[in-house]
Amino acid sequence: MPEKKEAKVFYGLSNVHYAPLTETTDEQGNVVTSYGVPKKWPGAVNMQLDPSGNPTFFSADNIAYYALANNRGYEGDFESAMIPEDIKIDTLGETEDDNGLIVETDKDQISYFALMFEFQTDISARRYCFYKVCLASRPAVASNTVDVNGDLEVKTETVSFRAVPRTDAVNIDGVEKHLIKACTGKNTDAQAYANFYTAVPEPSFSGES
Repeated sequence: MPEKKEAKVFYGLSNVHYAPLTETTDEQGNVVTSYGVPKKWPGAVNMQLDPSGNPTFFSADNIAYYALANNRGYEGDFESAMIPEDIKIDTLGETEDDNGLIVETDKDQISYFALMFEFQTDISARRYCFYKVCLASRPAVASNTVDVNGDLEVKTETVSFRAVPRTDAVNIDGVEKHLIKACTGKNTDAQAYANFYTAVPEPSFSGES
């Protein structure tokens, strides 16, 4: 069997999806995370999520004696065309009234969701899933008048994201860990790759309890 090639470069952004997240508690008091069906977020322009939290090093004997993990997830921005109404309702807590008005109030509660998207590479698109994301900002309300003597300028909307570790844990090599993100790689199963946007991909590990 030929060796699978690993991607060397990436570019582009497309296929942005979001899936509403729900957390419940089972009879043992453990948090259980579930997701709705992923929905398309069209009009992707730019995405950047930067790491939040760095390892803390304890120095002794003139060396970094011990390193303490401090992974708080990611923070960043997503720029897109006009944000669809469903997304504002599902993630920002806005409400549609009887006349179809999208209403924002001072008591709206943000909701967590999974964020999924892909970058094109020289091999195939690399697909990403951030498991617990919230909008850390609302989009600005801004536009310009149309200059009848100039070119039409299309406006975009930008929102800030915060991706945090999921509340529930998975057992990896006997250690309870909290999911932050996953992405496809050179060894990703073909069916798992094809079904990536059908449902939020839950990782599985041999020997997981």
